[in-house]
Amino acid sequence: MKHALWIYPPALAFGIALAGPAAHAQTISQDYARYAGMLNQERSDSIKRDGQAIVDAGSPRNAGSNSAGSGGGGGSSSSSGGSSAAPSIGMLSGTINDMQVRHQASEAARQKRDRDARAGLAARNAANTKASDDFIAAYEKAHPTPEQIKANAAAEAARYSWQGFQYLKGIDVKQDIGRGISLLTGGSERGDVDATRLLAGMYYNGTQGVDRDFVKSYAFFVKLTDTGDVEALRTVCDMVVHSNGTAFKVADAERYCLPALAKGNASAANNLGFIYSGSVPSVKADRVKAAAYFQKAVDLGMLDALPNMIYMYRGGDGQPADNATINALLAPLIAKGDPTGEIEMGLQYYNGAGLPKDHAKTAALFQKAVDQRSARGMQQLAALTQSGDRVPKDEAKSLKFYRQSAVQGWGPSLFMMGMMTLRGVGVPRDVPEAITLLRLAAEKGDTNAPGELEQVYNLGYGVPKDPVEGKNGSASVPQQETRTASTA
Repeated sequence: MKHALWIYPPALAFGIALAGPAAHAQTISQDYARYAGMLNQERSDSIKRDGQAIVDAGSPRNAGSNSAGSGGGGGSSSSSGGSSAAPSIGMLSGTINDMQVRHQASEAARQKRDRDARAGLAARNAANTKASDDFIAAYEKAHPTPEQIKANAAAEAARYSWQGFQYLKGIDVKQDIGRGISLLTGGSERGDVDATRLLAGMYYNGTQGVDRDFVKSYAFFVKLTDTGDVEALRTVCDMVVHSNGTAFKVADAERYCLPALAKGNASAANNLGFIYSGSVPSVKADRVKAAAYFQKAVDLGMLDALPNMIYMYRGGDGQPADNATINALLAPLIAKGDPTGEIEMGLQYYNGAGLPKDHAKTAALFQKAVDQRSARGMQQLAALTQSGDRVPKDEAKSLKFYRQSAVQGWGPSLFMMGMMTLRGVGVPRDVPEAITLLRLAAEKGDTNAPGELEQVYNLGYGVPKDPVEGKNGSASVPQQETRTASTA
């Protein structure tokens, strides 16, 4: 962009020698004064030349007059004087013509000098403008504004991230996951949010050719929380509460869970309730505080928080059970046919908690939940029919519901199917399949699965003994378990 000439003097004020054609140029005011003086001199010279021409033209006329005067004494002289006037008029006419030619030539020369002067001035102005532009560009490069610094950093971060993604996926380059991770990490370090989010998810889930690493995942998710990303806040909240990639600290849990809850995240409320429900040994149980958080989670649409709250009221926090409160919480849910409420009320009838024991009602309530495709309801009904505790025993029905529930990803059912497959109970024995099911159960939050996996490898149960693999198999830190009483 071109700049007005008024910006040139500041360039001189910095004491910078401008390069190019304008290196020895005078200031604009000096050029103007010199040009104005040149025009004034040209006008003065033109006037002098015109005056001299008039003087030159007048000389023959004066000579003719003198000749006429000298011949006025006699007739012959008078006649002679009269005939001498003709040459003087012709000479004057020629002189005037010559003067006009000289004046036109002088004017043409003056106009050429004027054009040349203007062209020279325009060239100097252009050189000065270019020098000013070059100076400003150099100065801005050496002294970028905060906005320019931020924009340059964002562009560099995006470049790192895109190249990393190219290598990760093999887009227009040979796939190189290691280099892709390195470049994405560079983009994240330079502030690219997309690179940070991608790396956090990759290490959390163990995808895109990298091994699961909760420690690295946690670090990237923490960076995302600085942007106020509610999903990052929720994830870090969950990781802190369940010690995934970091040691549990109440202060850290509240630091991430409370902002997530403020943004309306139900999972954060459930996690906070979990902390104070007696489920975390290092935190003193606070039934009032835990119940308030669990209720917020339920109000935000997370009915899975209800079983956690009921588990606490059943004495999970070390205090006496409060079945009256439990039944009061469940009554409106039963009235609208909610499967979570039906399962919990079924357990109340099964245990005789504030109600007469009635296993038939338990089975009927579980069946209602099953009819609504509740994976947990299927697992509870499977456990009830498997035990045959005051209800008809039906192993085929039990296996059917365990399997359907496991297919939906319910942790306790995955564990049961894993154990049955490991031992060949009701299904063909298949150790590799059993190990897969137990690992899935651990990932879904079943707390029994990691120990069973460790035993399989330590004892060499259907696989070569491998204590290291046993430790690895039990190292999967489960997600938050939904606490429920068991009918088995």
